[in-house]
Amino acid sequence: MKDGFEASLLESGKIMQSTAAAIINNTAKIIALITVIISALVLFTDLEFVNFSAESFSSTLAVMLIASYLIYFSMSESGEGAAEGCEEYKRALEKCNALAASIGGDKIAKLRNFCRNYSEEELAYRRECFLIRYGYGMDEYSAFLKSGSTDRRARRIFRRAGKLRAISLDPKALLSRAAEKGRNELQNPSKFRFLNMTVRLIPSMICMTVTVSVILTAKENLNAEAVADGIFKLSSLLLIGLKGYAAGYNYKKNRVTLWLETKARLLDAFIRDSEKEICA
Repeated sequence: MKDGFEASLLESGKIMQSTAAAIINNTAKIIALITVIISALVLFTDLEFVNFSAESFSSTLAVMLIASYLIYFSMSESGEGAAEGCEEYKRALEKCNALAASIGGDKIAKLRNFCRNYSEEELAYRRECFLIRYGYGMDEYSAFLKSGSTDRRARRIFRRAGKLRAISLDPKALLSRAAEKGRNELQNPSKFRFLNMTVRLIPSMICMTVTVSVILTAKENLNAEAVADGIFKLSSLLLIGLKGYAAGYNYKKNRVTLWLETKARLLDAFIRDSEKEICA
């Protein structure tokens, strides 16, 4: 390895994959959730829509969706605020800020070179791990790049390995104390919020559609219809609020803490390398 990065440090590169890759990796979960919701819609609602008008459905659904959106994000912010008091988050923030403050402007050029070397080596490590997963090695991959001749399965695996791209890493992403605009999570951890919203909020809103449909398609002889209506609505909003709070808490405690810890580990590795150069 060019700079002798530890395997555990190279593993940290996983956090810097793009949001698109994270969504693709979680596609199965999203499809499963939507399948369950559609199944519930088919089994428990009146698909002929004979018991209510389109106007009543649309107006009720619009109000409930707006309420769901507001409750989800307000509770999400409350969850983030609660997570800021966690010891893990406070320790990670303090350490990251201290390390960033210790790096002066005269070291930016070296830090940029460090970032470039890390990106190259992390890509090689990730590519090697990908190949090992399918029973191949870097020697076979290198031979394929030179000759281009191999069996069809290996060719497909090698081409997929070749499509892996290096992470985008620069001094600004490491030294900034706030999230920057960027395609990977080390630059902008809030990109994880999009995936979180996809997994939690969108299925919840589809559930809200089912809830409204159940309410408005209730049989005429159902007892205490007004009570059932209120229970359905309030329970759905309560569930969405709890999901929002949990999402915000999880985002700040786990994702942002991991973001800070990863930056701290990279900065610490850079400082140790700089000290070795001085001693040498």
